[in-house]
Amino acid sequence: MHSVIEPDQRVLPELRPLLGAAPDIDTSILAVTELRSMADAGVIAVGAAVRTPAAPPEVSDHSVPVAGGDIAVRVYRPVDAPAIDAPAHIHLHGGGWWMGSLETADAGCRDLAAESGWVVVSVGYRLAPEHPYPAPLDDVLAAIDWVAGRGRELGIDVAALTIGGESAGANLAAASCLALRDRGGVRIAAQWLDVPALDLSLQTGRGSLLEFGAGYGLDRTGIETCIGYYTTPEQRGEALVSPMVADLAGLPPAVISVAECDPIRDQGEEYARRLGLADVPVRLRRWPGHLHSTMWLTELSPTARDCQRWAIDSLDELRAAVRMTAA
Repeated sequence: MHSVIEPDQRVLPELRPLLGAAPDIDTSILAVTELRSMADAGVIAVGAAVRTPAAPPEVSDHSVPVAGGDIAVRVYRPVDAPAIDAPAHIHLHGGGWWMGSLETADAGCRDLAAESGWVVVSVGYRLAPEHPYPAPLDDVLAAIDWVAGRGRELGIDVAALTIGGESAGANLAAASCLALRDRGGVRIAAQWLDVPALDLSLQTGRGSLLEFGAGYGLDRTGIETCIGYYTTPEQRGEALVSPMVADLAGLPPAVISVAECDPIRDQGEEYARRLGLADVPVRLRRWPGHLHSTMWLTELSPTARDCQRWAIDSLDELRAAVRMTAA
């Protein structure tokens, strides 16, 4: 008979208080808008555990037209970024496709821009269930086109754009790379998929789902709720919903960061394996003791800072290889 390891023994000591931080919420009596407001307020509060840059970037808000209206994007420009051909990264916030916003991503994007030297563009895509698939992905693609079409105005190197996000944002980043590959046009130099959700049927990576599906912050029931808001059961076998099922040949190089104590950890690791089989360069790291999406808590955990630095360095190297090839 094997011993059971309790969650607070697996998780890094500095992250253990987060295990009991989420309040019990009766989703049966609260509207989605109320749930979203409560969840986003919690994420913003935890944002205090993101490093405050010594030299904060310059921030500007813009509007991008999409089908049926407009979405907001927020541009973070480091104070020491070059005036032209600055490296640029498009960031897609997490939140299960139904939570999250420019505000929940703000602290992390300020930190990322200051630490990396990149111009970071955060995308306020529309949210499910009011705007289910494919609306969030369509918004991301519109934002990519907007960024690429304003390279001179933004002072960025459009030929070496990178894209990334965490959790649902990583799903949208992976799906946008697939869509761009198939339709042509904007080329992405590299993608950073942080704790990515890549198989919404939940048939891939069931080991970590069983091991960490309760008691580690992100529960299986919560995952199923998010997926149900975003998609129908029939859509979950589509490549742009579940990139795991796609033909992965010809995709941009990938940097994939996964957390040890995350129910969807195995999805990220399996996707890395399949990218490798498709001859796509991929860099994968599992971060011990971390929970889903805690690798951005750069003030709280030393290894969160290490993860950020590893991803920045990896994307910089991949971006440099694209520039060298184009030269």
